[in-house]
Amino acid sequence: MKVLICDDDIDFSNVLANDFKDYFFDKLNNVDIEIVNCDFSSYKNSQADVCFMDIDLVGENGIHVVKEMKKHNKNLVVIFVSLREDLVFNTFSVEPFQFIRKNHYQSDLYEVFRQLDGKINRKYAKIMIRDNKRFIYLAVDEIITVIIFMHDLIINTSRGTYYSTGTLKHFYEKNKKTSLVQIQKNMIINIEKIKSISKNNIIYEDGKTYEIGRVYKDDFKAKYEEHIYDS
Repeated sequence: MKVLICDDDIDFSNVLANDFKDYFFDKLNNVDIEIVNCDFSSYKNSQADVCFMDIDLVGENGIHVVKEMKKHNKNLVVIFVSLREDLVFNTFSVEPFQFIRKNHYQSDLYEVFRQLDGKINRKYAKIMIRDNKRFIYLAVDEIITVIIFMHDLIINTSRGTYYSTGTLKHFYEKNKKTSLVQIQKNMIINIEKIKSISKNNIIYEDGKTYEIGRVYKDDFKAKYEEHIYDS
């Protein structure tokens, strides 16, 4: 996982980096933290997973920098940091994940890290399936749809299609804490792949449209609202 800390306050950057390492020490593997204290715009093409961005940078506006970064990396998780609480609402235009107030650093930090931990777990979650007499692990964020046909579970992913057995209900109950959600009797979709929602129709990033079945509306709504809140 790649983490950027963009702040012209070097001392604060180091404290944040150490606190991140301490909190996620036994939760994440292969964490690469890069501290950026100048030339922030040069990182607009960065494919980092998480970015802590100060709003009041020397010669730069952190919100504008994030706008450029998100053009190249729509999945970037952004956490703004600032001494100025009045700037919180200004950040909403780039849909940040959270906001850390420097003058309330300790009280904000734990809650932000707790929420980030949950988001990371969902994003990098893996599930085990039996495909053609072998057990394999699939990353949840690669799964596009899961459908049932006869007695086969057909799992469509960005890497290919896999076939397993069992019921869709059992599959969903087993993986309910991930970003997968059942929308029809024979279909599960991935909330992370949704581009927009129009009435009872889900529009995917690839342009395909899926209808939410009446029986599944409440469960979908609750899970989607939770996803929006944690995004």
